[in-house]
Parts: sequence; structure tokens; C-alpha cells
Amino acid sequence: MRLIGSERSPYVRKVMLVAHELGLTDRIERENISVAIRKLERDPINPNPFGQIPTLVTDDGRIVHDSFVICDYLASLADASWLLNGTSGRLDILTRHATAHSMLDLLLKRLVERNRTNGVENDLCGAFRIKVGWGLDALETNAGGWMQMPVELGQLTVACALAYIDFRFEDDAWRHGRPSLAAWYENMSARPSMRATTFKA
Repeated sequence: MRLIGSERSPYVRKVMLVAHELGLTDRIERENISVAIRKLERDPINPNPFGQIPTLVTDDGRIVHDSFVICDYLASLADASWLLNGTSGRLDILTRHATAHSMLDLLLKRLVERNRTNGVENDLCGAFRIKVGWGLDALETNAGGWMQMPVELGQLTVACALAYIDFRFEDDAWRHGRPSLAAWYENMSARPSMRATTFKA
């Protein structure tokens, strides 16, 4: 399989976290490209119809895009139904995933806006930051029990979102007032999959 993406993309990292947890990394060939929201030229390397990443090209040539769909596909290859149907139940896992994925979307929008204003955090950036904070607060209410649960897609996506805040917005101090989430993330960060997929500047 061929995974097209960037080592700075949180969506790509989510896919690679899953690949490591499922033991599929030796079946995936990485191809790194650069993407930009205002880039209108089609990239011949990336068959994604929107030019987005990640894109997975399967061994039989199918084009799979959207990180959730790719993760679901990888789980099917590894016969790992636990990834989306763990002990906490599918609905809880998907809700965790949705919360963290929405945070990633907001973080990317904030980054694009900050780049547009040459590094200035304007009111729109502030609005994105506040809404991410709401997501963090929602996660804090349940994070205390996660260390007693097997890792699944929701937790992996949360870890990816928190790592992305540290990578792009290190001054946000998201750990302040969220001790359960901070403790869980410190424990999660020690996993081999997290260590093997760090963001590259």
C-alpha cells in the first residue's frame, strides 16, 4: 500500500498511529508531499479528488481518502474490530473520535488564519482557540478512566490532537486545569506508536 501525506499533518499521523498499533507499518510505503489550501494545481502524485491528505492507494489500486475511512480500512485488514468497538462501546469511541477530529479541524483553520496574517493571532484565531478549549474540557470529564481501558481509535485521535497543539501552538498551555487529560496524555505519549510518529518541523 502507498500512503500519500505529510509528516506535519495530524490526519496522516492518526493513520500512522493506527498502522503501528495494528502492526501494518511494514505493508505501507510512505510518500511525502506538500499541500496548501490555496493551491489549485492538481498534484500528479496525489489521486485524492480534492488534493487533500492522507490518501491511501491499496495494493489493488483503489483510492481511499479521509483519515477515518483509511483507519477503518486498515482495521479490516488486520481483523481488528476492537479499534472501533472496544470495551467502552462503539458509540463512546466514535464520540471521542468526533470530538478530537473536530478539534483538529479547528486547529488547522487557526493555523491557516495565522499564516494568512503573518503570524498574528487575530480574533478569528482566538475564536478557534476557545472552541478547541471547549473540546478539551469535554475530554477532561472522561479522561480519568482511559488509562484502565484498551487503546482504540478515539484515544489515538485525542492523542494526535493534543500532540498537534504542542507542535503548532505550544503557548496554549492546554494542560492547565485539565489534570486527568494531562496525566493520560503523558502515559499515552510513551507508547511506541506515539514515539515512532512524532511531527517533523
